Amino acid sequence: MKKILVALAAVMISLAAQAADGNLNFINVSSAGAVNARVSYFDGPKAGQNVDTASGLVAQLFLKGAGGSFTALTPVAGFKTGTGAGVWDLKSIIVPNATADMTFRVDVYNTGKTGYDDLTGAFHGRSAEFTASPGIAPNGPGFMPNLKAFQVTQIPEPATIALAVLGGAALLFRRKK
Repeated sequence: MKKILVALAAVMISLAAQAADGNLNFINVSSAGAVNARVSYFDGPKAGQNVDTASGLVAQLFLKGAGGSFTALTPVAGFKTGTGAGVWDLKSIIVPNATADMTFRVDVYNTGKTGYDDLTGAFHGRSAEFTASPGIAPNGPGFMPNLKAFQVTQIPEPATIALAVLGGAALLFRRKK
């Protein structure tokens, strides 16, 4: 009898641990119109256009922790092309210890780089923080209705920045004739 009670307690603890994780549909445009947050270019040769597959950019969801730091959630999502430009592919993401109104952000960056902070010469973008409620079983996955559209921008090479600083200094110290 004790073995049965111990086994039953283990099953209950396991189920309680699983119920703590939630599921979130990681998408920035939904057919039902619940989310409409396309990603576009701010500058560069494609300024004003929506990001597409050819860009090599991916979107990644981050969860804000109790201390204010963000943790990357996987998987990352690539962008669509054609009429789907500006929209990343739908991914279902497991959110640990899910509760209502959790805070998230989305980073968009080049896949050829090691992450958002290694972006010299590349395009990057970061959404404003937003709240969403992951779906917890037996409910379906949650959506991100508070996500707003945002843009990616190009980070200049360090040499370009140095050249601009030197040019500005030259103008400041130019002698008047």
